[in-house]
Amino acid sequence: MDRYRGMRHVTAGILAGSVVCGSGLVAGTGVAGAAPGPATVALTHSYLGAPDATEMGSYSSSSMGVEVVLQPRDPSTMNRVLADLYDPASATYHQWLPAGSFAARFAPGPSARRSVSNYLRRSGLRVLANASPFLVRAVGPSSQVAAAFSTTIDDYRTSTGQTFFAEAAPVRVPASLAATVAGVVGL
Repeated sequence: MDRYRGMRHVTAGILAGSVVCGSGLVAGTGVAGAAPGPATVALTHSYLGAPDATEMGSYSSSSMGVEVVLQPRDPSTMNRVLADLYDPASATYHQWLPAGSFAARFAPGPSARRSVSNYLRRSGLRVLANASPFLVRAVGPSSQVAAAFSTTIDDYRTSTGQTFFAEAAPVRVPASLAATVAGVVGL
């Protein structure tokens, strides 16, 4: 089955500092029959829907990867630095940061990565090594991925016959992680 994975930007700063593209940000409102867990919060702007597509039923995979995008430190300064790099009127236009400088200034701290990694492991997912300090990568069956983000994942077909999977509602994360997580890529 062909998979159309629409490219969506997570945040301008993370894209510029550590390119993050993938299928849409995902998630949901709950998994039927799931035991009550911690209070969850829907991530702002995480659900964009599946325009011009027909829902074809539940998506199922024995192995599905996702990346949790972490909030940067000092996002307002980061956005200003990035905007200046691309603004011809700026004194720092195209004065690129030295290797490692962006992460040193704006990457989330180790406790943020640890909190998200621990949550994903408790949700039954395997956390994988990742070079970007802005991402926590995990893999597991689609049912466990969906449960970790309180969602369902469905198959869709476009009017041109392309098929893809996507979230059914906004991504939800535990309230304790809401300030740490910027988005989820790959669902």
